[in-house]
Amino acid sequence: MTESSLSAGTDATVHPPTRLDDPFRDDANHAEDFHGARLLSSVYANKLLLQMQARVIQECEAVMKILDKVRLWVNSILPKNMPCVFYSNGQYAVILHEIANFRESLLVWVDGVSDSHLQRAKICSDLINYPNVEDYALALKGHDEKEMFHLRHYMVEILFIYAAVARMLE
Repeated sequence: MTESSLSAGTDATVHPPTRLDDPFRDDANHAEDFHGARLLSSVYANKLLLQMQARVIQECEAVMKILDKVRLWVNSILPKNMPCVFYSNGQYAVILHEIANFRESLLVWVDGVSDSHLQRAKICSDLINYPNVEDYALALKGHDEKEMFHLRHYMVEILFIYAAVARMLE
């Protein structure tokens, strides 16, 4: 994807509140009165980014289930104290260590998705407070591009984890 297509889903426009968004709405004389309301404007989410984040979380959960099954198999079916034709005792420890590392990476990636939501919300909040400052709009686009890059990297790493688990089971 080109750089322009990465940020195509980012809408850095601060949208004014609509009449339906007004929590203090009464249909009498004060329909357009926003006294006491604060920051009713909004910035829309990047739909492409949300889809990619959901896909990464889904894949992380699927890999976690596979890793749990492999760890259970290594711990229960192949006891560490029995000599085995295929694995030496040291290889059990290596396999369990690799599974633990993979699980740790997957958890960090899922946490990264929620951290990204918080970072984007902070940028959007500043963008709503200061809609005329162009740097906030650029920061939002830059954040979305960086997050899309990270999500693609996570997907490639998930493929490597699948390959490594398949190699472990050979």
